Amino acid sequence: MRVLVVHNRYSSASPSGENRVVDDDVKRLRDDGVEIETYERDSDEIAEFSIARKVELPLRPTYSYEDAKRFRAVLERFGPDVVHIHNVFPLISPAIIPLAKQAGAATVQTVHNYRHVCPAGTLFRDGRPCEQCVTTRTAWPAVVHGCYRDSRAASVSMSLSRTLSARRWDAIDRFLAVSEVVAERLRDFGVPKERIAIHPNVLADPGEPPALGHNVAYIGRLCNEKGTSVLLDAWSNSHQRKKRKLHIAGGGPLEQLVRAAADADPSVVFHGLVPEHKIDELLADAALVVAPSVWLDPDPLSAIRALALGRPLVASNRGAFPSYVNDTNGWLTVPEPAALAKAIDAAFESRPELERRSAGARQTYLQGRTPSRHRLIDVYSSLAT
Repeated sequence: MRVLVVHNRYSSASPSGENRVVDDDVKRLRDDGVEIETYERDSDEIAEFSIARKVELPLRPTYSYEDAKRFRAVLERFGPDVVHIHNVFPLISPAIIPLAKQAGAATVQTVHNYRHVCPAGTLFRDGRPCEQCVTTRTAWPAVVHGCYRDSRAASVSMSLSRTLSARRWDAIDRFLAVSEVVAERLRDFGVPKERIAIHPNVLADPGEPPALGHNVAYIGRLCNEKGTSVLLDAWSNSHQRKKRKLHIAGGGPLEQLVRAAADADPSVVFHGLVPEHKIDELLADAALVVAPSVWLDPDPLSAIRALALGRPLVASNRGAFPSYVNDTNGWLTVPEPAALAKAIDAAFESRPELERRSAGARQTYLQGRTPSRHRLIDVYSSLAT
């Protein structure tokens, strides 16, 4: 079987779990004996664009002539059985989809976020969830509010792409939503349910977890939708700050806020962007991992990593979390400072209970988030029959 994987990599200034998922998928497929070719662009390329190429950037989310030409050449040379698409913005564009169909390939897309229904991809605006554009074809509210990169001009570009590319997305044979909450928004947008399957994020087994640590960890992007400020406010009101450390690793627009908190409070330790092995060290040191997302978090890889290492979660009751976080492996809470502080304190009331939920976290991973539970090759084979 030949599979062509398509992905527009996110900027290195905004680290994304999607890049990691794509890399892991490619490796596993090769290990399974699948012949893989990748068609990738990188948002970091934009910094090196000439002025003329930057001028055309607003058009590329709808149609990239450059990528259509390149992609057609790859199709002709490689002859894939399946084209598996991840992200196509801002450089590649959905224009490649009909080209894949014309070449006779089955088409699959992993839907990591809400880009199909929301130009910003987050369903989040002005500090709270927003679904104004979900059932509209024009996504005009996104333009009014400048939802994409806080720019009305950029929002016009993404909104036009969504409107003008609708028929191109119709050529996708199977949408692989990373969670039910993502699948629900696709159905609300008009995608037939038979063309949607749930394919959650998975991670290779890191092995038997180390003994439960004593501190608290947050691993992820530092931004409003991820609840960064909620976490800092909650920690300042938690009794645990007198006994433990809150370790924060990641980068993003609220990095300075986190740095300031760490400078003012010795119980907050900020690590910035760290390599993979350092993340494992931070999780090993933790007794609890916090995921206070304010938005409808689709399926964060950091939470799955915590489960794999047997670390209970204190997670938001929004997005994908309620589908797998419960009283066997963590605590669900409203993503507000007082409630989050209360949940963190409750988690440390009983060490035996914390240990029990630690074992439950590991079981949740083993029962539903190992690669063998969700094999892409099985999806591809189902489309070929």
